[in-house]
Amino acid sequence: MKINLSITTLKPLQATLLAVILSELVYTVIFLFFLNDAGYWIGFTLSFFIPVVTAYPIHYILYKQAKKLEASRKQIARQNKKLEQVLQQRKVLLSIISHDLRSPVDSFYQLLQAFYEDLDHDPEAQDLMKFLIGRTENIKLLINNLLAWASEQENSQPDEIETFSLYSLVEEVSVEMEELLVKKHLILVNCCEESIMIRANPTTSRIVLRNLISNSIKFSYRQSTIEISAKLPENGLQFVKVAVKDQGVGMQEQVKVKLFNLNERYTSLGTANEQGNGLGLFFCKEFINQQGGEIWVESQEKQGSTFYFTLPITRAV
Repeated sequence: MKINLSITTLKPLQATLLAVILSELVYTVIFLFFLNDAGYWIGFTLSFFIPVVTAYPIHYILYKQAKKLEASRKQIARQNKKLEQVLQQRKVLLSIISHDLRSPVDSFYQLLQAFYEDLDHDPEAQDLMKFLIGRTENIKLLINNLLAWASEQENSQPDEIETFSLYSLVEEVSVEMEELLVKKHLILVNCCEESIMIRANPTTSRIVLRNLISNSIKFSYRQSTIEISAKLPENGLQFVKVAVKDQGVGMQEQVKVKLFNLNERYTSLGTANEQGNGLGLFFCKEFINQQGGEIWVESQEKQGSTFYFTLPITRAV
């Protein structure tokens, strides 16, 4: 059995009684060794009343504070228990999204692609299939964003930090996006310096690039160019600025302030009537901020947009 000897666990009257007894003992010892008979009872009486007058109110305050702290501790324990339950429920939900939702969506997407190729004799059916494929692509992207974001939120330690080539990453993502680029006859140009080595989470960095390129494709005119550029920073800076520039429709000033805000989700049709969910740029901001970087946009209506973001780099010694 654990015994708590803290003075704050005693009730005020108990503490006062203890203070009186200790005071009388101390006074008696002092009297026996240092004082004479004169004034003994006066001192004895004072040594009784002084603890009563001082100890009771002081300990009463301490006792009340201890009770409040104990109540707060119990409340925190209850909240922690609820939080653990919520986190466990979220893990189950993410598992369902990852295994029971993503796999059927991928299969459905492949099936739509096969149907689309077999309907070249029916333009109307192809248009409908193209619409369904676009919507399914948005769902796939949203699921991947959600899973990556949830994983980053759960892992407080950056255990997936790696060193990788920015130029190579852009090349890989360009290949992944090739089908969407071909549909609108777009050219993607990789102008990143090959010497730039990023020190970050490669998974979320890839998702950021995919989201930004997908956004540029959506709002670009046919037969235009999307350019991705980055130069090794000077003056020993530890972050590189990456730019994703398109020649699309651009945007108004009041739209720019809404882009990265989850509470003001903004979405509009692309130049080929593509639809979105308005969450891609929010996830980009979350992923970039988690790695210590920043993201912003410069744009003018009918003059295209340039999205900038920064990522940490590693320099050769």
